[in-house]
Amino acid sequence: MTQPILHCLLLLHAARGLMAQVQLWPMNATVLLGTNATFNCSVQQQWVAMAWLLKSDVVLIITRDHGPAINNLRYTAQNYSTAQESTWAFTVIGVRQNDTGPVSCDVQNIQKQTAFLDVQESGTVAILGGNVTATQGDLAYFQCQALGWRPAPTVSWTVEGRAVNADSYNVSSVDWGNLFNTTSTLGVVANNSAPVVCRASVSTMPAPLTGTAFMSVGERFPLQTHRAALIAQEPMGVRVEANRIQGREPSGVHWRYGHRVAKPSQRSQTVLIAVTVSIVLLVVIVIVIIIIVVFCCKRRNAKKSSYQDEMRKTRSQTEERQNSPGKQGMDNLGYATDNHSGVVHGQYSDSGFSQPSSTNTPQTPSTSCVHASNAPGLVCTHHSALKKYRQATIV
Repeated sequence: MTQPILHCLLLLHAARGLMAQVQLWPMNATVLLGTNATFNCSVQQQWVAMAWLLKSDVVLIITRDHGPAINNLRYTAQNYSTAQESTWAFTVIGVRQNDTGPVSCDVQNIQKQTAFLDVQESGTVAILGGNVTATQGDLAYFQCQALGWRPAPTVSWTVEGRAVNADSYNVSSVDWGNLFNTTSTLGVVANNSAPVVCRASVSTMPAPLTGTAFMSVGERFPLQTHRAALIAQEPMGVRVEANRIQGREPSGVHWRYGHRVAKPSQRSQTVLIAVTVSIVLLVVIVIVIIIIVVFCCKRRNAKKSSYQDEMRKTRSQTEERQNSPGKQGMDNLGYATDNHSGVVHGQYSDSGFSQPSSTNTPQTPSTSCVHASNAPGLVCTHHSALKKYRQATIV
């Protein structure tokens, strides 16, 4: 009988002790950067002083008789006490990122309770590249970038006002000190022209921040109808597999419909091939032109060199002929007569023309010699009563 009574007394004492403990709430407060954070502390028994601590630093003291002693306008207190208990609300005005940490209510000589303050921060959000033009039935790619968030934001997409399935895009985040940079890539089948919206938010935001781009869809050529039908038969979900290194954009993104990798559009491949072929042809044409120009220049130089050699050779022969000593002409002693009998041969020397005497000649012909103006030497003519001689010229 004594033991049950003692046990009841101990429970009542413990309950009284619990009733006398300090109550602090909320135990975890998450607020957006620049907003206010409020904590409440209450005690049911007599107390003298209440101290509020932010990250182990005393920032506000409240006494039962005189109330709060405010030294910093960023920290305020509001009394909500009743006859049964004393309750004070402690508020941090315009929280900062460095306010994140423990918040304590310490009632002198009674108890100390500690809660935690978490400060979130919203950054920026935008769709890189802006508007996109795609052919009907092809995949259109959009990349959303959210920078400077804490914690990493939740990213979602809407197309034409309708939410996109999470399987159609990927999300990756990189921690840069106290902030996060997040990137999301969306692949959507281009069916109709529509706005595409990227939404980023954290839990304390009343509404998400958005980035918007417009998808313009052009009609497909008739030859592409069959391919469009094949794409339409694939599942609507697109799974993106991307590997991202810290602080860098993904090096490669592979889009999948179901289990099959979707190839780039045929139009893009055609444009790439056309550009490559054009560049190659241009390079070949330039090389051919250079070769032709070089060949022509070499041929022209060769002809010019040959002509100059001939001119030098001719000039050299002329100079040699002018400088060589000796006679400037040759004697032409051949002639023909009407009759071979009684032929008289003449000789030419430096002193003039002479004719040898002959005892067999019945008559001596008369001879006349003159200087020719257009040829060197003498020109002589022989006359006889019986025979006529042809002239002899010196060439």
